[in-house]
Amino acid sequence: MVMILRSADVLHLTGAQADSIATLNRAYMIRLNAIWSPVSSYYLSHPTAGNETPLNAEIRRAPKASIDELLRIIPSVEGVLTPEQRRLLPPRIASYLDAGALGAIVAGQSSDPGGIFPSDGGFLGGARGGGRRGR
Repeated sequence: MVMILRSADVLHLTGAQADSIATLNRAYMIRLNAIWSPVSSYYLSHPTAGNETPLNAEIRRAPKASIDELLRIIPSVEGVLTPEQRRLLPPRIASYLDAGALGAIVAGQSSDPGGIFPSDGGFLGGARGGGRRGR
């Protein structure tokens, strides 16, 4: 959603559309915080821990939960944009609104060079899966 807002001029977003996308982004970020806080809290309190067994399930769940949350809001984001604006979305942005592509990432059939959070979107996140992409 941040990438959509950064493309506001190209997409010709109205003020109301930008406000709606910003509101959806805020809600998404709150959910991501709830998903990832237990993981980051554990690592902050155990910087040299050798046994991460208690948190392994949470760590494995967090990326899927993040994508599940994005899948939940895709219809709302798409509903804000006109068909013409959706056609104007750069492929990189459109891929994050493609339920099939996100589902393939969850299923391990695809990966994205920027991980769940694209490096050009201003989020921190490491590359996963060696940068291959397939759909």
